Amino acid sequence: GQDIPGFPLIGIRIRGTNWAADSSGLYYTKWASAQENARGERYNKIYFHRLGDVQSVDKVVYVDSKNKTNGLTAIEIDSGKKILVYNDDGADEKTKLMLWDKAKAAWRRIASYRRILTYVGQNGENIYFRSDSCGNKFCLVYLNIRRPTTIRVLVPEQRDILMYAQLLGDHFVLRYSTHDFKTVVKIHSLDGILRNTLTFPERGTVSAFTGLPKSGLSFFTFSGFRTPSTAYSYDFSNHSALALN
Repeated sequence: GQDIPGFPLIGIRIRGTNWAADSSGLYYTKWASAQENARGERYNKIYFHRLGDVQSVDKVVYVDSKNKTNGLTAIEIDSGKKILVYNDDGADEKTKLMLWDKAKAAWRRIASYRRILTYVGQNGENIYFRSDSCGNKFCLVYLNIRRPTTIRVLVPEQRDILMYAQLLGDHFVLRYSTHDFKTVVKIHSLDGILRNTLTFPERGTVSAFTGLPKSGLSFFTFSGFRTPSTAYSYDFSNHSALALN
């Protein structure tokens, strides 16, 4: 229950905050300070904050001085050996992907897409994203880190809107919003095959699934207008959901 020294972090953007693979610290995007604004440096920067340090010693990991309005997100991949930065231009709906190889200590631009990409996870050499490359209802796509110029569709656009996607172990958890504002959760294996569909009795909110990726067990909650918040467990081995309260 003790506060960790070095927190809270001041002036950071909620978007783009992710833990290092070894939990030694976190990456965050920070708004330009008043002094930086005065110098015309209005672009965002990605910092790394090591647990126990004060924020003033945090190091800049990445900055794009040519694009002052970009949102930035940094995520460690390949068991912490590499840092993936995706840079969303927002109004232009253009995403650029940069990769930092810690062993080579160098950045390289691996791809640029005229599409919106939101990071979902990594398995082996494949990196997965929620994307509008299939249409405005979004789909699940991936690229191979060794051949990043081609985006491939894993789960195509559906009738309902793909609102959120997770990678948990060997399965994807895809949360959809239907035409009548209900929530549907679909479970897919790594090859994109649909394994299960979870529906709920009324309009409501389904939380993110939580749990250890390799445990085969996850937990989530559902709450509706007439349904109190209910916790569920989900067993990926037999694709069964069980209400816990």
